[in-house]
Amino acid sequence: MKKAITYITYSFIACFMIACNTSDAPTPDTLSELVNKWKVESVLFGSTDVTAQYTNYTIEFKEDNTYLLTKADGSSEAGSWTVSSDNKTITITPTGGTAINFTEATISATKLTYNAEEVSAKTGTVAVTFTLVPA
Repeated sequence: MKKAITYITYSFIACFMIACNTSDAPTPDTLSELVNKWKVESVLFGSTDVTAQYTNYTIEFKEDNTYLLTKADGSSEAGSWTVSSDNKTITITPTGGTAINFTEATISATKLTYNAEEVSAKTGTVAVTFTLVPA
């Protein structure tokens, strides 16, 4: 009985130590894959393909956690970026602006996908799905 209690105690301590070592930070591989200049492969506005309207769209995520975005209309925006601990949300914050979340993100060296919400007077809030490739 004493051996069983000792075994259970050591097992509990080992599990606790492993759990405490879990990091909430994004993985270094994910961050290094994100740091790149990306261009549009496809854009879906709801279920409608609007890729042709985004030929100018690029976003460059830099190592110093800043970004440079060229919007669909050709205008530019700069600011800072972060990635959530589960690597599923990329948040960009334009200089002097409000944070924007790109959700359901998947990040690899060859493809970046995410969803953004767009509010339209005609259609209300619509999910816009971006698929980007290295520029």
